[in-house]
Amino acid sequence: MHKIDKSIGVYLKNSVDIVVRIFHWFLVLLFVALFITGDNHYEVPHILLGYLLVSLIISRAAWGFIGSYNALWGRYLYTPKAIFGYLSKLIQNKPVAFEVHNPAGSTMILVMLLTLILIVVSGLLTQGLFELDGAFYPLTKYFSDAQALLIRDSH
Repeated sequence: MHKIDKSIGVYLKNSVDIVVRIFHWFLVLLFVALFITGDNHYEVPHILLGYLLVSLIISRAAWGFIGSYNALWGRYLYTPKAIFGYLSKLIQNKPVAFEVHNPAGSTMILVMLLTLILIVVSGLLTQGLFELDGAFYPLTKYFSDAQALLIRDSH
């Protein structure tokens, strides 16, 4: 049994496996590198780093189905009732212990991953639409010029 810190409501043991930890740190490094290369118009490094991010996301998605118990996606899914119940207890300063992530944190993780996937898809589409190259280039015939500009601007 692991000791629980009642003041913060979490286990005092890091229960994520090495694969998830590597994912976390590579994601941080890649996000910073992509931000720097994208903002400064270093297209080739930005595109290569973007493809590395795609492979990282695919790897983590797969690990969420076949990985260790605490890495499985089912451990991150909570009902709206559980999420609001947790937030209510948090507001009332009644800590609740969770082994991995609390319902609000789990929901935020899923929202961040979905947002990251949308950014990746917009980047792949931008590459196809404006560089006439890349994984999504065959899909570009389905987009108008106005849609292409919207996708580029959203990326």
